[in-house]
Amino acid sequence: MAKFFGDIGFATQVQTSPGIWEDKIIEKQYYGDIFREARRFGGSDEILGSINLSNQISVIADGYITDNVQNLRYVRWLGGLWKVSYVELKFPRLVLEMTGVYNGPTPSSP
Repeated sequence: MAKFFGDIGFATQVQTSPGIWEDKIIEKQYYGDIFREARRFGGSDEILGSINLSNQISVIADGYITDNVQNLRYVRWLGGLWKVSYVELKFPRLVLEMTGVYNGPTPSSP
C-alpha cells in the first residue's frame, strides 16, 4: 500500500461585499494511505475528454477535518488538484474518493 502526504483543500464561505459570498480556501497537510489508484478510460463525445479517476486515500482524522468534512473540496496529489466526491467516516480515519480534476478556487487564486 502506497503512502500519502499532501494538502487537502477546504472551502469556507466569506462575505466579500453586502450580499456577495465567495469560497475562501484553506489547505491543511495530512498523512495517509492510498487504497485504490485507478483510472477509467472510455469513448467520449468531447474533443478533449475529461480524466475520470476512482482513487481512494485514507487519511488520519484530526479535529479540523472531522469538524469540516462538509467543506472538503480537493486533494493535491501527483501534481494536480483532484475533487473529493465521496467521504467515508471510518474513525480514526476518513476515506476520501477522488473522481476528477478540481477547477475551483485555490489559496493562490485572486
